[in-house]
Amino acid sequence: MKYSELMNLFWDAIDAIAGNDVNTPSDRFIRWKYPSKGGPDWEIEDNIIFLNLSEMDDEWGKQNDSIYVTENDTVIRKRARTRVWELLCTIYGPNACDIANEIKDGVFTDSIRRMLSKNEVFLIPDMPVCRYGPEVYDGQWWNRYDVALHFNEWYEVPDEDVGHIESLTVNTSVHN
Repeated sequence: MKYSELMNLFWDAIDAIAGNDVNTPSDRFIRWKYPSKGGPDWEIEDNIIFLNLSEMDDEWGKQNDSIYVTENDTVIRKRARTRVWELLCTIYGPNACDIANEIKDGVFTDSIRRMLSKNEVFLIPDMPVCRYGPEVYDGQWWNRYDVALHFNEWYEVPDEDVGHIESLTVNTSVHN
């Protein structure tokens, strides 16, 4: 899956879990990017979620599975591997703690698990903690909670034609 498709999948999952608890419209209050001008472009009373998706350095992500198959007189290498992802949800607003816990619990629901597994994405059930980290801006403390979720994705690399052997010469000799 391409990174942009994975981002859309996670955005849809977070919107399904907490979309009713952020300000509307949810496509303005569930975001991948912070405002480009540096300061908040929302109010201190708004509930808003920022998402950050990063690949993790994990032992599962260092294995590469390859198989070779013969197709149309050539050899095709099919490769796949596990990509391990961290989805960091940073939530601002008066209900930030409740929304963080709703996300933390919501990823365990059957509907979200189905949504993700249809796309070969699976939750690592490590039950993260919700971390409180208020931020000061313009002389005011803004309520903030973070929750980091971890996922495995089964990622298939595009097939590679590794060619074929057209001819082979074998020489033998006997030594006494």
